[in-house]
Amino acid sequence: MSTPSAGEVLERWIGLINARDYDALPTILTEDYINDWPQSGERIRGWRNLKATFENYPGGLQEGNVLASRVVAPEDRWLMTPTFTIVRVTGTQDVCTAVIKTRYPDGSDWYVVVLADVREGRIRKASTYFAPCFPAPEWRAQWVEPIGAGTSDLVRGPARTTTSARDIIEVYVAAINDHDFERIGTLLADDYVDDMPQSGERIRGRDNIIASLRNYPGGLESSQIDRSSARLIGDEDRWVMTPSFTVVRVTGSGDTFTGVLKSRYPDGSDWYGVTILEFSGSKIGKATTFYAPCFPAPEWRAQWVEAIPAG
Repeated sequence: MSTPSAGEVLERWIGLINARDYDALPTILTEDYINDWPQSGERIRGWRNLKATFENYPGGLQEGNVLASRVVAPEDRWLMTPTFTIVRVTGTQDVCTAVIKTRYPDGSDWYVVVLADVREGRIRKASTYFAPCFPAPEWRAQWVEPIGAGTSDLVRGPARTTTSARDIIEVYVAAINDHDFERIGTLLADDYVDDMPQSGERIRGRDNIIASLRNYPGGLESSQIDRSSARLIGDEDRWVMTPSFTVVRVTGSGDTFTGVLKSRYPDGSDWYGVTILEFSGSKIGKATTFYAPCFPAPEWRAQWVEAIPAG
């Protein structure tokens, strides 16, 4: 019997949660399973503690308020689930990214992005980000369109030769940090598309994304950023310095990669940004970005969690 792919493991995990079959968690999670929630600085260690948090969630998750889930990895197909919608899974046999949409009991819609480390058919570690939906801001309306307007199919360019995707992402992040809009333009395909599902916005074309970056209200002030190290995880671990973002994690293979950035906005709030990047040759052809604000750890689950270690 072959070992299931990371996408298949994530699909089963989501199915167990939808079915509220928490007793079956040890069949899909390793004994030393860890789930990190970086926004609140919490770590759940072990499937038993995860089960306890699910069973004691205030109000629970209502059933019957969800449509369908889409799973992408390695082919598109639809399946019905009672809790989640639009589940996209990308990645390799061992590391994958899942994008889930759900509605909380208060009626608010959220995206949940999970980066999962899978070993021999079980999830060993997950890092989970919670991204609330929000109204599209008026200031960038002239450069965006609603998601779903027109096609967003990515036209693949020639295969990359000597430059790796990770190198391109490094240069891209450095250009954003430096506010080097000309260099940003050289890294994006002419028909570049940037989707922001939380607000339902799509920025189409290299010129529009650069215009929106140039006109960001207040910008990102480098003096407000914690200039600690950023970790880039790929074929090897290494540390890079960034003037605007901290904790940059990049995982993926082929033409699709996931990057995690942490930033401080001008109002002093800390956020994580999770971006799924699709390449067209040696340029970035499409980005799907989720914005996840940091928040205090809730007291109700304190007995089942611990603090994520610094560093």
